[in-house]
Amino acid sequence: MEITRYEKKGYQDLTVPYTFFKQQKPKGLLIVLPGLGYTAQAPLLHYSTGIYLNRGYDVLQINYRYSNPEYDHFTQSELINALNSDPQKIISTIAGNRSYSDFYLIGKSLGTIAVSSFLKLEMFRQAKAIWMTPLLHREDVHAAMLNHTEASLCFIGSEDPYYEEERFSQLNTNPDLSTYCIPKADHSLEIKHDTHGSINILNSIMDQIHSF
Repeated sequence: MEITRYEKKGYQDLTVPYTFFKQQKPKGLLIVLPGLGYTAQAPLLHYSTGIYLNRGYDVLQINYRYSNPEYDHFTQSELINALNSDPQKIISTIAGNRSYSDFYLIGKSLGTIAVSSFLKLEMFRQAKAIWMTPLLHREDVHAAMLNHTEASLCFIGSEDPYYEEERFSQLNTNPDLSTYCIPKADHSLEIKHDTHGSINILNSIMDQIHSF
């Protein structure tokens, strides 16, 4: 396996770094879309990456840095535009050099906005999605989760500020989406002041992803 780190000019010519894990004969491609502060190196995304590498998938981690000072002047609308366009530019570069028939998308928090955008593209109509702490208050995210017809997973904590019980319950109308609300877990899918409990949550989520 070859691991390479690149940068690409993105929205408003700002540089977006990404890491590409390249297998000799990949079974497919996993795209990792992290949160604003929750990076691809944080536990949920790090171990998810490992699961798919062990399966023989290429993995693309898009390491956007929207919390950096160069983005401070961005309006909310501009930030969403960057989030929707930057990963697609990078994916076009990767997919243009390799042929894939099987796609997985993992989005964490802010990254779930990008996942909802990708699922509108023909390339990803049959992609399987893993939604980690999705921004349920956003119509684009909620609608994508409700309407996507491929197998998907959703993990969110009961103490996550973006958890909305009614909107979460509506997701159960999608038979292709398996939802998990984790008691006492916060936006990092951890339990405050409970290291052992947080590790158990991580293990449980990885078990679900491993079986997915």
